[in-house]
Amino acid sequence: MSTKLVDISTKTIFMRAKTLKNKDLTFNNYSYFPRDKQFDYQKFLFYWIARTESLYAQEMDKSLKAIGMDSSRWRIGLLLCKHEELTISTISNESVMKVPTVTKIVQRMEKEGLVTVHKQERDGRVRLVRLTSQGKSQIEMIVEQTAPLFETTFSEFSAEEMEIFLDLNKRLFNSLHRFSESTE
Repeated sequence: MSTKLVDISTKTIFMRAKTLKNKDLTFNNYSYFPRDKQFDYQKFLFYWIARTESLYAQEMDKSLKAIGMDSSRWRIGLLLCKHEELTISTISNESVMKVPTVTKIVQRMEKEGLVTVHKQERDGRVRLVRLTSQGKSQIEMIVEQTAPLFETTFSEFSAEEMEIFLDLNKRLFNSLHRFSESTE
C-alpha cells in the first residue's frame, strides 16, 4: 500500500471515528463487533492487534536472543532508562505485567547485576528499582540490536500518521482499561 493511500485512509478513519457513537460502528457494510451478522474478522481491530503483537514479539525475541536477553527484561530496562528509579508496582502498571512476575524478573536482573533494589526510606515496604551501569549498557546494546526492526517497521509511516496511531492506541488502551476496572 502506498503512503498516499495510507494517508487518505488514516484521515478518513480518524474523521469518521470522531463522529461515531458507540452504537453506530457499521461502516461499508461490515461491523466491528463479532456478535453482528455483518462482522468480518479481517476488519476486527483486535485481530490485527493480536497479529501485530505476536509478530513483534517473535521478531523481538529473535533480536534479543542473539544478545542473551528477553523481552521482559527489555521492557523493564527501557522503563528504568527513562526514570531514575521506579517501584515494583509502577513497573508492573507501566509494563502491564503482574506484580509477582515483575518481582521475579527484577530479582533475576538483580542477580545478573543489571539493577539494584532497595527499600524506600519513607515506606520500607516499597521496593525501588534502579538500573546499574551494566544494566544501562545492556539496554543500549538492545536499542542498537533492535533498531533495524523499528526503523524498517515504521519507515512507511509519516510522523503525522505515527501521532494519530499513538493517540488512537492510547484511547483504545484507556477504554479497555476502564472496562477492566469496571469488571473487577
